This record gives sequence, structure tokens and C-alpha cells, in this order.
Amino acid sequence: MKIIPAVDVRCGEFVVFVPNQDIKEKFRDHDPVDVTKHWIAKGADEIYFTDYDGLFKSSPQNLDVLKEIKKEVKCSVYYSGGVSSTYDLKRAIDAGADYIIINISNFRKSFTSDPFFLENTHKIIAGIDLKDGEYAVEGFNNPIHINAEEKLKELFSFGIKKVIVTDITKKEPKNKSLLKGAIKLADQIGYNIIVAGGITSLLDVEFLSSASEKEFDAVVIGRALYMGLIKYRNSDEFILLV
Repeated sequence: MKIIPAVDVRCGEFVVFVPNQDIKEKFRDHDPVDVTKHWIAKGADEIYFTDYDGLFKSSPQNLDVLKEIKKEVKCSVYYSGGVSSTYDLKRAIDAGADYIIINISNFRKSFTSDPFFLENTHKIIAGIDLKDGEYAVEGFNNPIHINAEEKLKELFSFGIKKVIVTDITKKEPKNKSLLKGAIKLADQIGYNIIVAGGITSLLDVEFLSSASEKEFDAVVIGRALYMGLIKYRNSDEFILLV
């Protein structure tokens, strides 16, 4: 199972979110480009770029940072930043995004019927949020529980092949709610799934690997790397710090 380092950006700066706290200030002096270079030097060939301003405003806000990363670093970038229209999708692709995560609530008919959308479904990953262990839409602002499986089957008919499950629970996940939700989804839809958020130790990754008959594409790890809970060796091998 591949490991994708997370590079989270707010107001053009690299940040790390910590449960029950505001953004971790000690990381704000770091340049997102330098952070990306750090992981590429470690052996990664992909990063997961979250544009938090874009998520909250439902439209990409830090595409200049993405352009700079693609200009300075040779790597693939997963971009999550509130893309909700063909216009946003084109902007993200033009900025250099290799894969664009779009929340399932943003796949409206006017969007999915657009020729540009249909031409680029190979670059699109359907995003589904989990809050307190249940599927939800409307992201951070107003989570609403839904039947994710039916919506995802509809999206797969357009040619979308991948799903990313993200934990948006503000407190530390309990009872492996994110992991169990991801496993349930994998078992139900039978598609490869990327898991983001809620990975706090090697034991969590082992739990994912052993608890489902389906093989996950990758896990996105951010805070656990930056806080020293997991040590990154390369994209396929990492250990707990002791």
C-alpha cells in the first residue's frame, strides 16, 4: 500500500492541523515548495495537496502555490481544493494538478454533462467525507449524512475509477471509525480506495491492510509524519519512531 505525504496549505503557507487545536503555528514558516522537496528527496513521487482556503470557499484559492510546486519539483500532485465546476476543474488542471479530488456533493448534472468534465474523468477522484464514522457531504461547513454507495456507483458510470475517503471529524477519531468506514466502502463498491486523515500509527495502516478483502490504493499521511508519530522511509516502507 503506497504512502502519499500530505502538504496542506492555507493562505499560501504550509500548515498542520491538530485535533482540538488551531493550526499548528510552528509549521507556518515552512514554504510548501520546500516541504514538497523534502518528501521527494525522501523517495516520494507524489504528494497530496490540500487547499484549505479552497475547501472552505468551495473554489480553489492556492493554485499559485500548486503552480510553483510543479515548476520547482518533479512529482505528481493530488489536488483537493473545493473544485465544484468545470471552470474550477480547468483551472486546477492548468495549474498542474495530476489528479483532482471532487467531493461527491459537487457532481451536479450541469457539471457531469460538460464535455470537458467527460474528457478528464481519468484525472478525477471522487471524494467522500466521514464524520464520526458516517458518510457525509457538504464537507466542513454543514455535514449531512448520505447513502454514499449509490452516488458513487453513479459517478463510476462516467468513467471515474477512484475514491478517496477523508476523515473530517474535528476530534481525534475513536474506535477506528474512519478506518472501519473506509473498509466498509471498499467491501461494498469493490473499487480501489485512498484513505486520508485518521492515520496516526503503523498499526492503523496494518489494520487497513488486514481487515478488508480489497486492497487499498494508498494512504495519505500528514500530521503523523510532521509530529513524529511515523517516520517516512519511502513510499512503500515506514516505521514508528520509538
